[in-house]
Amino acid sequence: MAANAEFTSVKSQRLSDGAVEQIVKLVQSGRLAPGAKLPSERQIVGQLGVSRTSYREAVRILETMGVLRVIPGRGTWIMEKPTWAATNLGTGWLATHERDVFELLEVRDALDVKAVALAALRGTDAQFEDIQRRLDRIRTVAGTGEVAQILDADTEFHAAIADASGNQVLKDALAGVYESLMDTRMAMVCIPGRLRRMETEHRVIAEAILSRDPEAAARTMAQHAARVDHEVSVAIHGQELLK
Repeated sequence: MAANAEFTSVKSQRLSDGAVEQIVKLVQSGRLAPGAKLPSERQIVGQLGVSRTSYREAVRILETMGVLRVIPGRGTWIMEKPTWAATNLGTGWLATHERDVFELLEVRDALDVKAVALAALRGTDAQFEDIQRRLDRIRTVAGTGEVAQILDADTEFHAAIADASGNQVLKDALAGVYESLMDTRMAMVCIPGRLRRMETEHRVIAEAILSRDPEAAARTMAQHAARVDHEVSVAIHGQELLK
């Protein structure tokens, strides 16, 4: 049986995604133990406040991710040996949302490249100091493994760059894209080595901006974006990493 698992109503996001996220969190916290059988579909649907269709889509996603094992006619269980851990959770989520992920990354990449070029060209000394402070925070939290703090620091770093661009429309657009990318970014930090590379990559971007060389800044950001996009593709399709 499921141990101490309490489901709450899913709101304000695609319903199947909310169900996936809640079940994963219950597994990670240990409230749904390996080998535990999930309550009946009727019970979970009622607690989550989703349709049977949305719940079944969530189960399909979680089965693909290696979190659940479904035996037709008997029920649904948490996998006995959850060796999938963080990496496979991230990879599985990226794979099941591949089209949305890459469309959002394409938009983010274009906006980020423009933002760093304008920041290098227009940024004030005070704004450059803010970028440096945000970089220092990334350096501080990168080794903690605290995903929420790391993503907050990353968001603040890119927001500081957008602010230095001097373009309010660009700043607002980037804020919206980064908000839309939150689930994707949470999955991406599970890619092996991504957190380790994060501080170095952001330092190189900051140095290019602070050099006041718009072309170098744009080139550096484009290279970073291409590397991250490739890592996501590797995580989904199992290709070899670029050297």
